[in-house]
Amino acid sequence: MKVSPFLLGISLFYYFGDASPPSQNYGHAPTIVSFPLFYLCSFAYAAASALAAWEAGTITKTGVWDWSPTRSKYRVAAEALLPTVCVAWAMLVVPVTLGLVTTATFPTLVSLGPLFMAMALCVAHTVIGFAIGLRLPRPVAAPVLAVVTWIVVAFTISLDPPWLRQLSGLCFEYLMFGEALTFSALWPPVLLLGGLAAALASLWSGKRVVTVPVALALVVVGTLVSFDEVKDRGYFPPIATGVTEMTCARKPGEPEICMPRVTSSALPGIQQAAASVLAGFREAGVERNPRLITDTLPYGRFVPPSTQQVWRVPLTRSAASGNERMQLVVHAVGFTCAAPEPVLRRAVLEWAAHATDTTQAWQKLKARYDRSGSEAGDAATAMVRAVQEKPKREQAAWFERSVRTACRG
Repeated sequence: MKVSPFLLGISLFYYFGDASPPSQNYGHAPTIVSFPLFYLCSFAYAAASALAAWEAGTITKTGVWDWSPTRSKYRVAAEALLPTVCVAWAMLVVPVTLGLVTTATFPTLVSLGPLFMAMALCVAHTVIGFAIGLRLPRPVAAPVLAVVTWIVVAFTISLDPPWLRQLSGLCFEYLMFGEALTFSALWPPVLLLGGLAAALASLWSGKRVVTVPVALALVVVGTLVSFDEVKDRGYFPPIATGVTEMTCARKPGEPEICMPRVTSSALPGIQQAAASVLAGFREAGVERNPRLITDTLPYGRFVPPSTQQVWRVPLTRSAASGNERMQLVVHAVGFTCAAPEPVLRRAVLEWAAHATDTTQAWQKLKARYDRSGSEAGDAATAMVRAVQEKPKREQAAWFERSVRTACRG
């Protein structure tokens, strides 16, 4: 097929432009697969429908239908459309393979789910394009289908309601580490487009009395079932988190600490930091006894809140920046709200930094935790100095009371 080099060139152009995997992919196969698919699936669908329409016009113009009257129309169509499907698949498979090879990542079955979905939709678009090409002249059908298919799929990311993108077949923009698309995120567009393609294909038999009701049933059932599945979704499809191997370690009398296997080389340092921070709190009269300290990295964008027994801390990122002790201090403080009262928040964290010998790290981070201006910072520092003059027991009582009070108003 003469346009194959051009179409594969589009795939490579986007891959080496914006669609290559991010540098911090940690070898997570779903992340590596999702990046090129987001950019290229709409192009693959457009190419499949346009090329299929052109093939339909060619078959009709050259009279192929009359050459072998004993052969099934479906066989003729399948033989004619096989190169089209292969080209569309290559537009998806080649950049995904490049991403996996360049990152030395072995694909998993769950990581390839979006690729299989896109490949199935390429087949559906091929059938739909072929059916349209049988009715319209190929100089009209092919370019119109190429443009319309690309626009209908690619532009759904900017349209409301959000379920439109869930049915269009547009591959999800990117998956973070630990995330993977669930099966329920993949089958609705396949059912919708597959039902339409099957309905159009059933009409080729020519037995209208039978095929018309069957075609209508396929379209109605596919549309209603797929719409019912996605109608209440937001902007994100169903995403599973924690899809990675974890490495855990525990010393007697200390909490269990878990990190992804790919970043577990930092685990010994995290253990030392956690033991040091917890010892500092105990020395100051404050008891913090988590059962588990786990990395937030495998949760992707959906990190559950920490509890007294389970702390979810960005261990990998903080270890990379050398800030793991201060991150543990922040979680040990244990504010129960997202926006504590600014002065008390600053005072409590500053007191905790002194208690755990992390004042240097606190000086680097305090601008992030105190955005209420220098007056609030001065007031918090004065409050801490006054508290530090009291006995240890009173300081600990003030700390616990202030943590609760900061989230009450």
